[in-house]
Amino acid sequence: MSRKFDIGRIARWMPHTFLETNSHSHQVMLTFDDGPDPAILPELLDILAGFNIKATFFCIGSRLATQPDLARRIVSEGHRLANHSYLHQRFFQLPLQKQIDEIMQTESLIVAAGGEGKLFRPPQGRIDLLLALTLKQHGFRIVHWNVDTCDYSRDFERVTRRLESQLIKAGDIVLMHDDHALCFDVLKYWLPLWLDQGLEFGTL
Repeated sequence: MSRKFDIGRIARWMPHTFLETNSHSHQVMLTFDDGPDPAILPELLDILAGFNIKATFFCIGSRLATQPDLARRIVSEGHRLANHSYLHQRFFQLPLQKQIDEIMQTESLIVAAGGEGKLFRPPQGRIDLLLALTLKQHGFRIVHWNVDTCDYSRDFERVTRRLESQLIKAGDIVLMHDDHALCFDVLKYWLPLWLDQGLEFGTL
């Protein structure tokens, strides 16, 4: 029997000490997966700075390894640098020890960039139960999301419909991606609306 589970399903019964959704926070947490992309991240950081908003970036280690300056910029501008595995692809097909090795390899890059470390989001939001237990023993927080913008569709209208149907509120963890330019249009449109609603933003 496979030990692979959908994190959204097991979040209903797995203790929140393993999977965090941040529901008690008074802030909204914007999170960006799959970067850093040198063609995207600088402008994205400029946009966030323009609104004085901090976010959390779940980065792929192999990209961090080639973009140490961007990793340091994320940290220096007050954002949270977090772990999204080293290669991302086929992560769930790997043996447990290889998964741990990928995470620790990425963790070393985060610490080298000045990041706090110990914050992990599994690729595609799915995790092996044994990996979750192991990471917990090593002091990691494993963070999910509760609002998926579907920006991976690269379709602004679809993202807009999604966000209109899921009204953002305090405590939400919003999933976005910083490996394509759609995030620019989404943020420029939605951040003024959210701020006008009195929402506050912070890092995990």
